[in-house]
Amino acid sequence: MRSSDNSALLPPDHPASHAEQKGGALGFSRYRLLFGAYAVLFIRYCIATFLSSFFTPVATQLGISGSFNGLIFAAYPAGMALTSLVAPQAIQLLGTRLAVVLGLSLTSVFTIAFGLVPDLAAMGGGEIHAQTVQWLFLLCYFVNGLTGALAETACIIMVSNKFEDKLGVIMASIGTVSGVGCMIGPVVGGVLYDIMPDNDAPPPTWAFRVPFLVCGVLPLFLLPPLPLYMPNSYLSFSSKAAPFSSVLSLSVVLGLLSVALSGTFVATLDPTLSYRLSSPPFRLSASWVSLFFMYSSVVYTLISIPVGWLVDRFPGNSRIFKLTTGIGFLCLALTFGLLAPFGL
Repeated sequence: MRSSDNSALLPPDHPASHAEQKGGALGFSRYRLLFGAYAVLFIRYCIATFLSSFFTPVATQLGISGSFNGLIFAAYPAGMALTSLVAPQAIQLLGTRLAVVLGLSLTSVFTIAFGLVPDLAAMGGGEIHAQTVQWLFLLCYFVNGLTGALAETACIIMVSNKFEDKLGVIMASIGTVSGVGCMIGPVVGGVLYDIMPDNDAPPPTWAFRVPFLVCGVLPLFLLPPLPLYMPNSYLSFSSKAAPFSSVLSLSVVLGLLSVALSGTFVATLDPTLSYRLSSPPFRLSASWVSLFFMYSSVVYTLISIPVGWLVDRFPGNSRIFKLTTGIGFLCLALTFGLLAPFGL
């Protein structure tokens, strides 16, 4: 195992860890790490959602079907899911700092590449074919999620190791920051799209390019200060760790299923809501559409903190967890049930 700063991954009961805590260095360094992780996650989730306010109508203009549009939106989380399976091994090999550098750099590259897909398809002055652009969009978005997730996974792993004493609140705060990123992203994308004069024309246009160029540059600003907040540590795996099969129970399976279902339900809005709101009878601009996505993220942000407090306040209380999950699903069902009467 290699390490230039393995203190970041020391267990809380390690003598060296106690010494650092007494000196106050650990408190400062771990909160510096936390706010650096916040910045990485905020940018990543802004980029994950900024196109939701304007992309679907553009895809329709390009002749991309609704089904394939849904696949494009699904490509990003699919890439993230694949990365999560191998991220610990990759971070063990690369180190946390290099993992974040690669993740942010490739996020920038493939975000900008997504915005230039219509230009690439129109090279040579030929007609833009839906079959060409849809697969290029899918590829860029998938690889963006696949490679960029390396940065956020490294940040979450490091924060989890540093804040074992208050993990519930910290993870809830990470969820809040991610929610704020999801909230701001559609607004940024919608405003950048609307301020360009050619936002009614099918791509390639500056209205389509500018949101991707601006958002693609943002991750690069986090690279220069990276050594200040991200220790260059290498993961080690304990031989005493229990295999996943040993903790797999009916409750765990149902919990995983509930997370998958809730994520699936909410994700149906990404490829559909902007199209509905930009079409008759609403005819809303991308900026107005973004406010609907922002509102959803605001609610998520307001809920995540008290839920995190409950986790820390009642550790191991399965009744609290089940009650909270049940209330969440009831609210989700009510919300989607109300969409139909409003014609959405």
